[in-house]
Amino acid sequence: MKSRTTAIILAIFLGGLGIHKFYLRDAGTGIFYIMLSFIGASLKFPISTILGWIDAFRLITMSEKYFDKKYNGGARNARSRGRRDSRDYVERDNRSRRRSNRAYETRSAREYNNRSRSRNTPPPVRDDRNSSYKRKKKVIKDNPFKTSGIKRLDNFELDLAEVDLNRALELSPDDMDIHIALGRLYSIEENVNKSMFHISKAVRLGYTDFNHIRTADGFAFLRLSDKFEEFEESGFRAVRVSSEPQEERKEKTREAVTPPENDLLQDDLLLSQLNKLKELRNKGIISEKEFEEERIKLTQR
Repeated sequence: MKSRTTAIILAIFLGGLGIHKFYLRDAGTGIFYIMLSFIGASLKFPISTILGWIDAFRLITMSEKYFDKKYNGGARNARSRGRRDSRDYVERDNRSRRRSNRAYETRSAREYNNRSRSRNTPPPVRDDRNSSYKRKKKVIKDNPFKTSGIKRLDNFELDLAEVDLNRALELSPDDMDIHIALGRLYSIEENVNKSMFHISKAVRLGYTDFNHIRTADGFAFLRLSDKFEEFEESGFRAVRVSSEPQEERKEKTREAVTPPENDLLQDDLLLSQLNKLKELRNKGIISEKEFEEERIKLTQR
């Protein structure tokens, strides 16, 4: 691979001896330049040197493409074309692979559908807990109320922690960490129902660190309650856990079973009948609506 720059330098400094011609594989002209150099030396006129300078000027004005075509046989252009052809081949190969992959995926899906139809297999059941088609959970990564609420809970600022955590829950209703924090807060406040409600919600959202619930100090009151064993056996997934305070429910129950007339309170028979109705309702034998209807019938006698 001959260099035009090298040929120019040789022609300028050693052109009188024809070295640039030997470099460019023109040995005959190189020998002729050596003979001219001896003749010029005898005549004291540098004929070959002047010819070398003329060759150098011709090489300087010659284009790189023409130099390659004349002295390198177009090798450089061929190499460039080879690189372009190689890139084109790689690109065509990649396109061919992508098409074949798509065809394979389409064929695989078609074969799977055909096998499913032939076997009369029912469509896969979508399980809300294990399916990959889960709904997108509403969780905010940088929830300022969550951070401040958990910090205040750790410092036992329970009232402020409850406010912040409930605000955080409004922004991220599906954040299991917020539910666990609320479960710990309500356990500290000795509100078992609310604590179980939020723990159950967290578990349904994917919380699995059950050992934390069994050992953490924040859940001590919950573990001491008579409902904890049943709650634990259900996998901390209580189906119905009311978040209504126990005192409010007791007040409502008291109002529901209290007869409207003071003189009826003194009637032992009526009180016993009302107590029986209350027991039936608590056991789930009769509904709240049936209880109210029977209570009204008894009190209007």
